[in-house]
Amino acid sequence: METKLITPLELFRLPVRYEIPEFQRRYIWDKDRQWEPLWEDITDIAENILESATYKEKHFLGAVVLQPKPSTGEIARGIVIDGQQRLTTLQLLMDAVQEVITSNKHVKESQRLRRLIENEEEDIGDDPNCRFKIWPTVFDRDAFRHAMHDELDAINPTVIR
Repeated sequence: METKLITPLELFRLPVRYEIPEFQRRYIWDKDRQWEPLWEDITDIAENILESATYKEKHFLGAVVLQPKPSTGEIARGIVIDGQQRLTTLQLLMDAVQEVITSNKHVKESQRLRRLIENEEEDIGDDPNCRFKIWPTVFDRDAFRHAMHDELDAINPTVIR
């Protein structure tokens, strides 16, 4: 097994689809135990960066274990063995930030962030399911798609915590 220390940017910048296998548990992050602590970390880091132009500290998000999957298409594929909760959360968070950036008319930044969330049309080929870089289990797909399309009213309220 090969190990590498990489950033989320390196993980998401290429045309790729990280597939969550069916044996993985469902997405279960909730507001109090996971989302709020993550948001506090993000705001703390953002404040440190804004206060110091030389801020260089790293933040450890946890381990991610990926297994390469043979692909016949344009997009590389990987199976997420560990880290699916974090990867899914990063995608949801980046999508929400991208929506805010778009609404504030920051087109260039919005496009750059969109490329970390979605694969380019020319890379998708004949498989529209390759649009998103994270592909959840069948149990979470509908809610994930609705969240990524800002269709929150369409999500079953029992799956949101």
